[in-house]
Amino acid sequence: MSAWLRVLKIKQKKNNMHIVPTLLEPTEGGLIYQLTRLSPFYNTFQIDIVDGKFAPNTTLDGAAVLCALKKLPIKLQNQLILDFHVMAIDYEKEIAVIKEIEGLVKVQNILLHVDLSPNYFLLASTFSSFTFGAVLNSEDNVRETMDHYNLSSLPIIQLMTVRVGFQGSPFIQQTLIKIEQLRNAGYMGQIFIDGSVNEETIPQVFSKKQRPNVLCVGSYLTHAQDLPARVEYLKAKAFSV
Repeated sequence: MSAWLRVLKIKQKKNNMHIVPTLLEPTEGGLIYQLTRLSPFYNTFQIDIVDGKFAPNTTLDGAAVLCALKKLPIKLQNQLILDFHVMAIDYEKEIAVIKEIEGLVKVQNILLHVDLSPNYFLLASTFSSFTFGAVLNSEDNVRETMDHYNLSSLPIIQLMTVRVGFQGSPFIQQTLIKIEQLRNAGYMGQIFIDGSVNEETIPQVFSKKQRPNVLCVGSYLTHAQDLPARVEYLKAKAFSV
């Protein structure tokens, strides 16, 4: 068993989940606003990059994200830890820009859909400072995907619990069974879920025997009127598993 798998196995024995706000912003101002608003509560964020071709929506591309980040106060830049969920046909171009972003803020994970057919292991060796993970769409079959990819050797698998592209799409409860399928297949890495995570859907997540390690939370936080109350709700749920 590799070193990172041993570490993850130990971590999974702890009964808490991590909350990572997901930002799907079409404008620099929107991204700056959300990072500034949420940073008193979180330091790790997942930024979605959507090109309008892979998924039916368009957000800031990597270059625009870089421009927005440069406008943040240095203090905020220094505290940020970013993951990138790349939904773009030319994902290699976006990764090259994310490498530039790494010179400004800490970049942790890059998540790419299996539908893009990336060579995760070549990318990991080329960009060794990043951790690469696979993303499965709600319609992707776990067994078929594992037949095509050695997912067990990837440190992260993110499961989409909505149709990709837009925040606020309906939660697809059936996708939660994929967590159990992955664990039964021997997957020991971290499992993220992304899409419509909120007060209505979290009880569905917690009703399952197998649960994710990370909840990626989008509009429940970014559209919140009483943000501190929602942060406290998520914190209480994450640490009461």
